[in-house]
Amino acid sequence: SIMDQGKILDEGTPDQMIRRHAPKEVAQLRVAPASLRLVRDYLDKRKITFREVGALISVTGAEGDRPDLSDLDHVDGVRTSYRLGNLEDVFLTLTGRELRDG
Repeated sequence: SIMDQGKILDEGTPDQMIRRHAPKEVAQLRVAPASLRLVRDYLDKRKITFREVGALISVTGAEGDRPDLSDLDHVDGVRTSYRLGNLEDVFLTLTGRELRDG
């Protein structure tokens, strides 16, 4: 179950909830401070939704597919990795906030 402030938001196995609510894949960009503005502007201009925590920017593509970030390959200070959606993504989708927001 996923709960928030005492209210059950969804029930099922972790795999079921991930399939229902999490993106298939998330791009994670580790960005040097000098490149943050350029990366934010790139994502904003293309109306790509992202979430930023410090120097880590998480991005999902349309319908949860891998986003096309190939234009950022040439930017100094940007390292891109990809991961599958997980339960933290489910929680964020259902509550609109990070696990550690309190």
